[in-house]
Amino acid sequence: MIYKTRAMAKKGFLQYLFRYFSLYPGIFFSIFSIMNRFKNLLKTKNLPYLNRFPTLNIKQQSSFLQVYSKLKPRGRIALFSGCSSQYLMPSITEALIYILNWLNYEVIVPKQHCCGAPLLSAGFEKEAKKLARKNLEIYKSFNIDGIITPCPTCAHFIRDVYKEITGEGLNVLKFADLFEENLKEFKGDDRSNVFFHISCHTSNYVNDSDKTLKLLKKFGINAEKKTGCCGFGGLFSFLFEKQSMDILRKKVLEYEKADMIISSCPNCIIQFKSAMKDKKILHYAEVIQKILFKGEKYGRAL
Repeated sequence: MIYKTRAMAKKGFLQYLFRYFSLYPGIFFSIFSIMNRFKNLLKTKNLPYLNRFPTLNIKQQSSFLQVYSKLKPRGRIALFSGCSSQYLMPSITEALIYILNWLNYEVIVPKQHCCGAPLLSAGFEKEAKKLARKNLEIYKSFNIDGIITPCPTCAHFIRDVYKEITGEGLNVLKFADLFEENLKEFKGDDRSNVFFHISCHTSNYVNDSDKTLKLLKKFGINAEKKTGCCGFGGLFSFLFEKQSMDILRKKVLEYEKADMIISSCPNCIIQFKSAMKDKKILHYAEVIQKILFKGEKYGRAL
């Protein structure tokens, strides 16, 4: 009902901006990166969204299939990066690939497209369906055990919303379920103020935060679980910037004493980094990858 109403509503500049972002994310982020470099010369009061993002780390999108093989893999998993991880924080995608290979999975990385969530949120139902069918065609062409994505919004969208708008969804796996129950515990030094921020889509749709929290504990990380909206909300933070900032300020106060913030959502990380530049803010995949890669105690590895 909400999406149908948005499809009928009159659309403004930002809605159309999100439309082109979803259809052509590579071009969009390249232009955005150039603008961001010269934002001090621009009137940023008229372009407030330039201040929303941390320093952009644009990664050129691959135009071909990438396969990260194992000699005798226990299975094959395809990666759905999501736009934020693909273009703004490629270290999250790289961390997931590393961990999946460490778990002895072969990793398939097809050419990446937007999941379509921004399109549907902005009221472009027809375009969202078209993009959904494209992604369904790509991922269903592989013989895989399932799909992993670092973005809970993408996970909900390609698993649940695709089913609503096209009749079929994709098999999205839960990250923590890939680890064996008898996984050895990694020794870490206990930081007293580590918070695990659970995003809205994780809480309401993906529902894997408790398992991820237990997994982090096995890696020597005793984090306190925190919920509540960060204020990003995709299109919401651009259309209603004041309200978004009001919500963010409350979270900044809540996390004032944090030594580190771990999140389940790349978009929450973007939001927090825009306001807490002195804090260490990481996706849980980055945290686990650093511990595995360094082979060191938690405090030294990060």
